[in-house]
Amino acid sequence: MNTTLTTLLAPAAAILVGLVLFWWLSKRLTKPGVVRTLVRLVGLAAVALVGVTGGLTLMRSQIQAAAATTSTPIVSERASVDYGELTVTLDAVGSLEPGDTQNLTFSASAPVTEVLVSVGDYVHAGDVLARVDTTDLEANLRDAQLSLAQAQASLDALTAPASELDIAAAEANITLAQAQLYSASQGGSSEADVEIARLQEELARNSLWQAQINRDMRVEQEETRGGGVNWLEQQQYDSSVNQAENSVTLAEMDYEDTVNSGPSGSSLASANASVASAQARLEELQSGPSETDLRRAQISVESAQLEVDNAQEALDDATLVAPFDGIVAEENLIVGVVPPSASAITLIDVSNYRLNLSVAESDVINVALGQPVDLAVQAINDAPVSGTITALDVSPTQSGQLISYAAEVTVNPTEDVALRPGMSATATITLESYDNILVLPNRFIETDATTGGAVVQVETEPGVYTAVPVTIGARNSEESEITSGLSAGQTVVVLTRETSTTTEEQSGLGFGIAIPGGGGPPAGGGNFTAPAGGGGFSGRGG
Repeated sequence: MNTTLTTLLAPAAAILVGLVLFWWLSKRLTKPGVVRTLVRLVGLAAVALVGVTGGLTLMRSQIQAAAATTSTPIVSERASVDYGELTVTLDAVGSLEPGDTQNLTFSASAPVTEVLVSVGDYVHAGDVLARVDTTDLEANLRDAQLSLAQAQASLDALTAPASELDIAAAEANITLAQAQLYSASQGGSSEADVEIARLQEELARNSLWQAQINRDMRVEQEETRGGGVNWLEQQQYDSSVNQAENSVTLAEMDYEDTVNSGPSGSSLASANASVASAQARLEELQSGPSETDLRRAQISVESAQLEVDNAQEALDDATLVAPFDGIVAEENLIVGVVPPSASAITLIDVSNYRLNLSVAESDVINVALGQPVDLAVQAINDAPVSGTITALDVSPTQSGQLISYAAEVTVNPTEDVALRPGMSATATITLESYDNILVLPNRFIETDATTGGAVVQVETEPGVYTAVPVTIGARNSEESEITSGLSAGQTVVVLTRETSTTTEEQSGLGFGIAIPGGGGPPAGGGNFTAPAGGGGFSGRGG
């Protein structure tokens, strides 16, 4: 119920109450004639007076409570439309990570003998960080070096040119073998044949003794080194001895045949084999080794060299060395204890940092490699930190209904800013830049309550403001491009309303009742023009 209706009904209700009271009194009075009439008139007057007075009093209190309220538009900020620059950016949050992090480990399983660094130490590339025991590793390296030397000696002997003495000996062996063949073919055993057979038996026995001595020496060497002889090696050593024993047996049989009988098939075969072997030996000395023998010797050298390289690498890995300049972030070593296999020492490179960002799918189309990035490090206010987009994933990361893409920012080197791993930073990626366009701060732009379009309050003349529809182009969090609706030089304002309450009293009823005055609009309010179609003002605070 509004104020006007209340002020009319209140006195009417008071009068009605008075009439009801008067009727009730007239029913109770018993005096006839004039007295009764007089009493009724006096009662009616009294009731009317009470009703009117009460109604007017109630009306006055209600009108005072609903005093007149006025509002006046006030300019909180004023600006001139002008041309300028506009940069469109994208903000994302991440944390700083070191440019490089490495978990350093030992490949050898040996007790730690020395730890030279602690957590927080700054080290340079090549600095020794820790060492483990190298006793077994050094022994392995010596064995590998000996095997390499033996393989190399065999290759050198094979590839060395034959001396004149070697060739002369080979030719003499051919002559001897041919003489033996001739003697065996004559059918009788001369004293020379018998002597030759005896000498061959003696040579075979000498070869057997030499093979046995070589076998025993190799076994003793292996046992001295602590490794022992395995089954395969034992079979190889025994094989050479067995061959020598077989040669002795054949020489003994040949000698007995020569002494006790004439030429035999075995003697002739043996003599022919000796001639062929002597001739092959001479040809080998004259033409050099075969491709097969040469390649076999070379493979032996290469295999031995590989063993030496592996042993040397294992020995080198017994010393943990810093691969780059950095800070020791973690150290998990105890002297006398075998180091962990996962991470002995963690080293981080703090000379450069990177920032991993998550870019929404709606924004990633505007992000590209090489784009500049401004960084706001929360722990260091106003720090001049910048970077560049150096990586952008082509495959998305999905979390529920949210799809994003990982981007990496490489932070530019900073000398005056003490960055630390894990610091939170806000990256502002520059997407687009515009020059020589109409630019207006966003606080001057309103939203029309009816159309939903953008409007700007333009001061058309002093004290007169008009809501002008505008078209927005590019925009960022602070400014927007005005593509239509405004021109350079116009004055735009941010309006607010100041609310005030006033009561005007007028006398005239003789009962101390104040009647509110009607009248014109509030001072200064007549020049305000509301936004088109809005029906009211919807300004944005300055």
